[in-house]
Amino acid sequence: MGYRSDVRIIVSKNGYKELRKYIDEHIRKYKIDNIKEGSVADAYNYDFNLLNSLDVSKASADGNEIYIGWDSLKWYDGYEEVDAVMDSLDKLEENGYGYRYSRIGENFDDIEEKEADSTEKDGVKFLDYPYINRYFEDDEYRDIDLSKDKRKDERDER
Repeated sequence: MGYRSDVRIIVSKNGYKELRKYIDEHIRKYKIDNIKEGSVADAYNYDFNLLNSLDVSKASADGNEIYIGWDSLKWYDGYEEVDAVMDSLDKLEENGYGYRYSRIGENFDDIEEKEADSTEKDGVKFLDYPYINRYFEDDEYRDIDLSKDKRKDERDER
Protein backbone atom coordinates (compact mmCIF):
# COMPACT_ATOMS: atom_id res chain seq x y z
CA MET A 1 0.00 0.00 0.00
CA GLY A 2 2.46 2.67 1.13
CA TYR A 3 2.19 6.30 2.06
CA ARG A 4 0.69 8.47 -0.64
CA SER A 5 0.69 12.16 -1.50
CA ASP A 6 -1.09 14.57 -3.81
CA VAL A 7 1.26 16.87 -5.73
CA ARG A 8 0.63 20.06 -7.71
CA ILE A 9 3.03 22.19 -9.74
CA ILE A 10 2.43 25.50 -11.48
CA VAL A 11 4.87 26.72 -14.14
CA SER A 12 4.74 29.12 -17.05
CA LYS A 13 4.07 27.72 -20.51
CA ASN A 14 7.77 28.20 -21.32
CA GLY A 15 8.70 26.70 -17.95
CA TYR A 16 6.67 23.59 -18.73
CA LYS A 17 8.58 23.06 -21.97
CA GLU A 18 11.85 23.35 -20.05
CA LEU A 19 10.57 21.07 -17.26
CA ARG A 20 9.70 18.39 -19.80
CA LYS A 21 13.14 18.77 -21.42
CA TYR A 22 14.97 18.50 -18.06
CA ILE A 23 12.95 15.47 -16.97
CA ASP A 24 13.60 13.73 -20.30
CA GLU A 25 17.34 14.42 -19.94
CA HIS A 26 17.36 13.18 -16.33
CA ILE A 27 15.58 9.94 -17.24
CA ARG A 28 17.72 9.32 -20.33
CA LYS A 29 20.87 9.63 -18.19
CA TYR A 30 19.40 7.41 -15.48
CA LYS A 31 18.55 4.69 -18.00
CA ILE A 32 22.00 4.85 -19.60
CA ASP A 33 23.71 4.61 -16.20
CA ASN A 34 21.41 2.05 -14.54
CA ILE A 35 19.37 -0.03 -16.97
CA LYS A 36 21.36 -2.38 -19.14
CA GLU A 37 20.01 -3.47 -22.50
CA GLY A 38 18.39 -6.90 -22.33
CA SER A 39 17.88 -6.74 -18.55
CA VAL A 40 14.55 -7.39 -16.87
CA ALA A 41 14.26 -3.65 -16.18
CA ASP A 42 14.84 -2.94 -19.87
CA ALA A 43 12.23 -5.49 -20.90
CA TYR A 44 9.74 -4.00 -18.44
CA ASN A 45 10.12 -0.62 -20.18
CA TYR A 46 8.80 1.37 -17.22
CA ASP A 47 8.00 5.01 -18.08
CA PHE A 48 9.89 7.04 -15.47
CA ASN A 49 8.44 10.28 -16.84
CA LEU A 50 5.58 11.27 -14.55
CA LEU A 51 4.56 13.96 -17.04
CA ASN A 52 3.22 11.09 -19.14
CA SER A 53 0.78 10.06 -16.40
CA LEU A 54 -0.68 13.29 -15.03
CA ASP A 55 -3.92 13.19 -13.05
CA VAL A 56 -4.38 16.95 -13.46
CA SER A 57 -3.36 19.11 -16.41
CA LYS A 58 -4.88 22.56 -16.85
CA ALA A 59 -3.99 25.99 -18.13
CA SER A 60 -4.75 29.40 -16.68
CA ALA A 61 -7.46 31.48 -18.35
CA ASP A 62 -4.83 33.42 -20.34
CA GLY A 63 -2.91 30.23 -21.21
CA ASN A 64 0.35 31.51 -19.72
CA GLU A 65 0.46 29.15 -16.72
CA ILE A 66 0.33 25.37 -16.67
CA TYR A 67 -1.12 23.58 -13.63
CA ILE A 68 -0.22 19.89 -13.33
CA GLY A 69 -0.34 17.23 -10.68
CA TRP A 70 -0.81 13.72 -9.43
CA ASP A 71 -3.17 12.21 -6.87
CA SER A 72 -2.43 9.44 -4.41
CA LEU A 73 1.13 8.86 -5.60
CA LYS A 74 4.03 7.30 -3.68
CA TRP A 75 6.17 10.45 -3.67
CA TYR A 76 9.42 9.26 -2.09
CA ASP A 77 12.95 10.66 -2.38
CA GLY A 78 14.96 7.96 -4.10
CA TYR A 79 12.18 6.97 -6.50
CA GLU A 80 13.74 7.86 -9.82
CA GLU A 81 10.57 9.31 -11.34
CA VAL A 82 10.14 11.61 -8.30
CA ASP A 83 13.83 12.57 -8.28
CA ALA A 84 13.54 13.45 -11.98
CA VAL A 85 10.75 15.95 -11.21
CA MET A 86 12.41 17.46 -8.15
CA ASP A 87 15.85 17.76 -9.77
CA SER A 88 14.21 19.33 -12.82
CA LEU A 89 12.46 21.93 -10.64
CA ASP A 90 15.91 22.86 -9.29
CA LYS A 91 17.15 23.20 -12.88
CA LEU A 92 14.21 25.45 -13.70
CA GLU A 93 15.26 27.76 -10.89
CA GLU A 94 18.92 27.69 -11.93
CA ASN A 95 17.90 28.75 -15.43
CA GLY A 96 15.52 31.58 -14.49
CA TYR A 97 12.19 29.77 -14.72
CA GLY A 98 9.80 30.03 -11.83
CA TYR A 99 7.56 27.35 -10.35
CA ARG A 100 5.25 26.63 -7.44
CA TYR A 101 5.32 23.12 -5.96
CA SER A 102 2.98 21.78 -3.28
CA ARG A 103 2.70 18.28 -1.83
CA ILE A 104 0.07 17.10 0.65
CA GLY A 105 0.76 13.79 2.38
CA GLU A 106 -1.70 11.51 4.13
CA ASN A 107 -0.83 12.86 7.57
CA PHE A 108 -2.64 16.06 8.49
CA ASP A 109 0.53 18.06 9.12
CA ASP A 110 2.45 16.72 6.11
CA ILE A 111 2.51 19.64 3.70
CA GLU A 112 5.58 20.58 1.67
CA GLU A 113 5.91 23.67 -0.49
CA LYS A 114 8.73 24.90 -2.64
CA GLU A 115 8.96 27.81 -5.05
CA ALA A 116 11.19 29.88 -7.26
CA ASP A 117 10.49 33.24 -8.83
CA SER A 118 10.83 33.78 -12.54
CA THR A 119 13.21 36.03 -14.36
CA GLU A 120 12.30 38.02 -17.45
CA LYS A 121 13.52 35.08 -19.52
CA ASP A 122 10.51 33.06 -18.35
CA GLY A 123 7.86 35.45 -19.63
CA VAL A 124 5.63 35.19 -16.53
CA LYS A 125 6.96 37.14 -13.56
CA PHE A 126 4.49 36.16 -10.84
CA LEU A 127 3.01 32.68 -10.86
CA ASP A 128 -0.11 31.72 -8.92
CA TYR A 129 0.09 29.38 -5.95
CA PRO A 130 -1.77 26.07 -5.74
CA TYR A 131 -4.69 26.39 -3.31
CA ILE A 132 -4.46 23.90 -0.46
CA ASN A 133 -7.70 23.13 1.34
CA ARG A 134 -8.32 20.62 4.08
CA TYR A 135 -11.94 20.21 4.99
CA PHE A 136 -14.46 17.85 6.50
CA GLU A 137 -16.40 15.85 3.97
CA ASP A 138 -19.75 15.97 5.79
CA ASP A 139 -21.64 14.64 2.79
CA GLU A 140 -20.19 11.20 3.44
CA TYR A 141 -22.73 10.73 6.23
CA ARG A 142 -26.49 10.93 6.18
CA ASP A 143 -28.42 13.48 8.24
CA ILE A 144 -30.03 12.27 11.45
CA ASP A 145 -32.16 13.97 14.09
CA LEU A 146 -30.60 13.77 17.52
CA SER A 147 -33.00 16.24 19.16
CA LYS A 148 -34.72 13.53 21.28
CA ASP A 149 -31.36 12.28 22.53
CA LYS A 150 -30.31 15.87 23.24
CA ARG A 151 -33.41 16.51 25.40
CA LYS A 152 -32.79 13.27 27.27
CA ASP A 153 -29.14 14.28 27.90
CA GLU A 154 -30.26 17.68 29.19
CA ARG A 155 -32.71 16.02 31.61
CA ASP A 156 -30.03 13.63 32.86
CA GLU A 157 -27.71 16.57 33.62
CA ARG A 158 -30.28 18.14 36.04
